[in-house]
Amino acid sequence: MKFPVALLASFLGASSAITHNADIYYHEKQEIGPAMWIFNPDGLTIMSPAGETILVQEKSKVCPNLRTNYQGVETDDCSFFDVQSDGHRYVWAANHDDSPHKIDVFDINTGEYAGYAPTCSTPLDLNYHPLRQEMWVRCASKSEDSNGEVDVFSTNSLSSNHELVNFNATGSRAYGRMETHSTMGNVGYATTYNSPYLTKFDLSGKDVMTEFEIEKAHASYDSTFSHANRHVFAAVRVCCTCGFEGADVESCGRGSGSPVLVTTGPSASNEMQNGTCSSGCKGSAADTIGVVEFDTVKEVFVGNHNSVAGNGGVPKSAPDGKTIALLPFDGGATLRVLKTGQNGAESSVAADIPVDFQGGTPGKQAISDLAWVQDGSRNFIVVASNVDNSLVVADMDDGYRMVKIPLSNNEEATAAGNRLDQSLEEVYIVEIGDSIDDTKVVKTLQGVPDGKILYVKNYEREAQVQDMLSLLAEQQQEQQPQVTVTAAPAETSAVELRQEFSAAMDDLQGLNEDSNTETLAIAGLAVGCVALTWAVVATVYFTMMKEDSKPSPAPLASQSLDVETAKPAVANGAKEQALPVESDAVTLGSKQVA
Repeated sequence: MKFPVALLASFLGASSAITHNADIYYHEKQEIGPAMWIFNPDGLTIMSPAGETILVQEKSKVCPNLRTNYQGVETDDCSFFDVQSDGHRYVWAANHDDSPHKIDVFDINTGEYAGYAPTCSTPLDLNYHPLRQEMWVRCASKSEDSNGEVDVFSTNSLSSNHELVNFNATGSRAYGRMETHSTMGNVGYATTYNSPYLTKFDLSGKDVMTEFEIEKAHASYDSTFSHANRHVFAAVRVCCTCGFEGADVESCGRGSGSPVLVTTGPSASNEMQNGTCSSGCKGSAADTIGVVEFDTVKEVFVGNHNSVAGNGGVPKSAPDGKTIALLPFDGGATLRVLKTGQNGAESSVAADIPVDFQGGTPGKQAISDLAWVQDGSRNFIVVASNVDNSLVVADMDDGYRMVKIPLSNNEEATAAGNRLDQSLEEVYIVEIGDSIDDTKVVKTLQGVPDGKILYVKNYEREAQVQDMLSLLAEQQQEQQPQVTVTAAPAETSAVELRQEFSAAMDDLQGLNEDSNTETLAIAGLAVGCVALTWAVVATVYFTMMKEDSKPSPAPLASQSLDVETAKPAVANGAKEQALPVESDAVTLGSKQVA
């Protein structure tokens, strides 16, 4: 007896030396649910869809460092260039807070700051790849510690260090955008603002696979991808004349220009002319190519598209990939919408929406952002401007009929743009009904600095819940007892019940043994529901047996009990007669079961 006691004492002594971690309560934290995340110079503010503040992450925590902005002024403000959610674990933000620049990471369920990961210089573009569960980052250039322009982070391990994709750019920085998608598989495409190529790179090997030359282009920059036809749309950058009377653009920007070869527009020539290239020529008479369309399957360019003004635009794809919007450089007059077709076929013009935003400058972009409402019953496009305090909503299923909604009566534009009044920091909550005519402003939030606004929801968890509900519905449908309980020997009925229950258990145990813990949990819940159902059936049955032993005005051997209605089954042609309810009857909802 002494040996077991001593052994138990040794176990107790060892366990008493363990210090419990308070984070065992981490999963008891309240989740914020679907919300609006606002990233601005003050840090992060998370609000409910109704406009109530849920959580604030101060900039002293997220952006603790002093930095020098593009104007050469020291500031401690945050500078978020892009934000994305991976839909299941984290929300990611490209932050220019310090050098080296970094990617900030927040918990998608609680909004807590998980930390950051250093990345290449000037992170511009975030792109989540759900098939690989990776967040891809497009930077302007490599840095001392990051030898490449494309970085990647695993959503399952923030501390993992991966090789970067190096475009081997020389001289100036390689600003650009990037497209990855689950339908592309193991490849991605990138644009560069000073190179006339669309670059294809290997996501696993982290190397450039090939480059596709864009005819007559100096470079390309803004891009989007349609998974409907698997085409990349890229805005082309060109060279133009500048700095003299009759030139394509009046100003050369920084400096007085340099000899360039202009290949497009009215100034096109085989001889060198004084001019500039890339961003300085956006919206000019030389911007005649607009947006090129590239088929990623056959790896060929299938066409190009331009705005109504014929001076370029920025492509944006709808979530379903069936339409592409071109944000033009026309001062806010129109919005062109393209309809994508089959793979390999050039897209066509679906509509030119006369948004007619006021206050813009011809040759400049006045549409600052847009969004789509696509939920099966509504197919709307919502357009905002940085020069006009109005919102345009168009119904793409009603001939692109549009309405314009005033957001504010302020004379100065309250959106980000060259007419922004810094004293008017407002965010508008707009309710969009079943029809575009029901659109209205329901709330104005004061004192909210302009920034990046992202609607965040844990889509994976929502899908898991739907899968669980569907599985339970299927199991209930399959296992629902569609039989009547008849008077029979107790031994025989009990055996039959056990056999049917065992068969149901065997069916559930046939689930894939390699399923993850969520699937096993769902299966366990389903087993519990089946067990509860059979418990009710057994209760009904044995209660019947009890009643069977009592004197009765008529033998029950020829009668059967309908489990669902708790009423005697009636033979063909016979009239229904209610049986008296005994004193020990129990109630299930509104039904009495004896």
